[in-house]
Amino acid sequence: MAERVVVTGMNIISSLGLDLQTNWDNLVAGKSGVKRITLFDASRNITRIAGEVPSEFEEFSKKYIKKRAGSQMTRVTKMCVACAKEAVEKSGIDFEQMDKTRCCVILGVVNTGNSSTEKETTQQNRIFKSMTNSMSAWISLDYQLAGPNFVVNTACASSAYAISLGFEMIRNNQADLVIVGGADSIVNFEEIEGFNSLYAISVENEPPEKASKPFSKNRSRHPDP
Repeated sequence: MAERVVVTGMNIISSLGLDLQTNWDNLVAGKSGVKRITLFDASRNITRIAGEVPSEFEEFSKKYIKKRAGSQMTRVTKMCVACAKEAVEKSGIDFEQMDKTRCCVILGVVNTGNSSTEKETTQQNRIFKSMTNSMSAWISLDYQLAGPNFVVNTACASSAYAISLGFEMIRNNQADLVIVGGADSIVNFEEIEGFNSLYAISVENEPPEKASKPFSKNRSRHPDP
């Protein structure tokens, strides 16, 4: 008989808020998190708007991430680790009462956001900041989990694959607990320029909160190259 799989804790960090309830309330209210970009000077980009995580995040992250570890993480990695740790808190799980060799971390990650926007990248932390598997590794290290930890990169479907893999591992009795989810951000000059060249993101900068309407007949039309 297949193992029953349940979700015991969830969390979201996005442009709509730093916790699950705030995100849900803003979604239900029909709010948009898209605003003018502030993380870098986007004046050279065709698209100058994005769904940036609130500026309060840096202070919020200190609750979960020590200063030294934070210096080895990109902003996106910090979001991932802080989000995961709050989800674990909400779940009420005590890892000391579990077999840590059967506790795993599987995440959907395309990149770590180690771009020109990233601050304080040095020779000592460049590799840590660039490795996509650093996100799952940091979470495993924090809880001293000894089960498999890895990331899946299948573009926009990455997190869905991570969740399904975690589900299968528990159902097939390969794990007792799997932390799953994903993290990504393209709010930097290089990636916005790249997606603009693919005609993949809106160029309607005014008003920012109404730019995203992919299924509308009035959706954004890119100018001819």
